[in-house]
Amino acid sequence: LADGQAFNKAAIVLPRGGVIVGRVTDELSLPVARVQVFSVFFPRSSAKGQRTGNTVTTDDLGQFRLFGLSVGEYSVVAEARGNTYVQPNAPPETEDDKLGYLTTYYPGTADDSAAQRVRVAYGAETPGIEIRLVQGRLFRVSGMIRDSEGKPLTRGNGQLTRRNPGVNGYSSFGFSTDEQGQFQMRNIPPGSYRLVVRQV
Repeated sequence: LADGQAFNKAAIVLPRGGVIVGRVTDELSLPVARVQVFSVFFPRSSAKGQRTGNTVTTDDLGQFRLFGLSVGEYSVVAEARGNTYVQPNAPPETEDDKLGYLTTYYPGTADDSAAQRVRVAYGAETPGIEIRLVQGRLFRVSGMIRDSEGKPLTRGNGQLTRRNPGVNGYSSFGFSTDEQGQFQMRNIPPGSYRLVVRQV
């Protein structure tokens, strides 16, 4: 542009993202509310998926809508997280309490390699994606955190971080320590975790 010149004829057309619409159900095909659902994008040149930032929560009918997706193939993943935080001195859970929903891949498997991929096109809606949650054994994690001098770390915060198999991304579960440096967590899905602690 020259000095003082104005240009007002620029037109930028943005492509509409693709949409995946579906619902999450339990083993009786009943809808499950408050389940986190996200998509995993698989580039053509990579065998490992990339978790997208578009995470939604199912409504009271178990319905979800993932939008703004680029063209390509996706896995759709549901996580029905129970409350993980409990007091360190809480009594042990019952056998029924140890059962819960695992991270489930569409259409209804806890194995990411068995997931069925969903094809997404620009500006198009892919409906009818129903994920049936898989039930399995959940675990309790407890312990004591000490500092470098061997003293209990009081009022500390930490996270259990798990790398999702087949996906460039993580799932994390937070906890805090009491006055004796103790912590306890429940409803932790199976997997390999890394524990990170910081003092408040």
